[in-house]
Amino acid sequence: MTGSKKGIMYIDKETGKKINLGKAEYIKDLDSLPPPAYHLVDFSKYSTKVTRRNSVDSPRNFPYARLYTSRGCPYDCSFCQVGEISGRKFRFQSVKKVLEEMKILKEKFGVKSFIISDDNFFMHRRRVVELLNGMIENDLVMPWLSEDTGVMHLDKELLDLCKKSGCEYIGCAIETGNDRIMTDIIKGKKFTKPHVMEMVRYAQNIGLFVAANFIIGFPTETWDEITETLHFADKLSADYTRIFNLIPLKNTPLWEMCEKEDAFRDGYDHFNMSHSWNGGMIKAPAYTSNDLMVLRTFEWDRINFANPEKRKKIAKRLEMSDEELLSMRKLTRDGMYKRLKLNGSNGSKVIQGNGSNGSSNIKKISENKNLEQLKEYQSHIK
Repeated sequence: MTGSKKGIMYIDKETGKKINLGKAEYIKDLDSLPPPAYHLVDFSKYSTKVTRRNSVDSPRNFPYARLYTSRGCPYDCSFCQVGEISGRKFRFQSVKKVLEEMKILKEKFGVKSFIISDDNFFMHRRRVVELLNGMIENDLVMPWLSEDTGVMHLDKELLDLCKKSGCEYIGCAIETGNDRIMTDIIKGKKFTKPHVMEMVRYAQNIGLFVAANFIIGFPTETWDEITETLHFADKLSADYTRIFNLIPLKNTPLWEMCEKEDAFRDGYDHFNMSHSWNGGMIKAPAYTSNDLMVLRTFEWDRINFANPEKRKKIAKRLEMSDEELLSMRKLTRDGMYKRLKLNGSNGSKVIQGNGSNGSSNIKKISENKNLEQLKEYQSHIK
């Protein structure tokens, strides 16, 4: 390839070989980049409907646009590839540049809402304060969502500015409720559970919809530690809670840890993960990947939908009727049963049920009856 540059990888048509020209240098001055070619996007077709209706982080005001105003992450969370992809050094567009792009999207393309997809939007506090005030002062107040919100950067003043500038949703990556997992395994996160509780509660009180993400199934994580995370998620009571089974990514410290601990489940294929996001990839002496899938499914259902008021709030956010929401929940559980059959249900040993007060009740069950007992549990979920 004549005149080729680093940052390109391709397959040679003649030889069939993969050609890697090397890693390109990270772009340091983001203001030097031209704005995206928005004139090539037909916003009336491309972003005028909810493409992921079952997701609370989809915008509801159309058309919408997705913005990336910064790159890079200085934190070293063991499971994350962001540092490898966009660099450790945090770089960002100037406030002027971001406001100009917002104005063009609003006035020229009729955009009515934004998704902020930065990995670390709130990291540079002074810049964020200036940007949000700039939205208020330049008639750019409109609904916007923060997909990946670092709770350690939040305070009440920032949340007030978010609300005033049009923010309606923040998604918070909490990850775990166990101190050992946070400190020894994840490592990169720097916040305390009391601060998380305070910020989530304050955001809810001023009218923001708050989602919280958790991960279970880290290598060396015990069943009791997983339970502690789920109890913290329950206590936190975000407006919506996501529970993910750990998926190790290549070129991360966590991947190396899984290799060292021989933690990958049998049959794991990094390049064929059609069932991985729900089934889990980690094996442990005390539980199987099927156990994690069952636990994740029923705890997601219990934490989000056991409380009628919370259920009503989620339905409103998703713009669903009670019947549609119930159908979505049933579809999620049916998907779990299907994967259990594909994986072989005899490997699963746990079932989760509700106590009279809606609290978690995790108990061991006999291996050869788990699918029948799970279905019996499903029949009682309202």
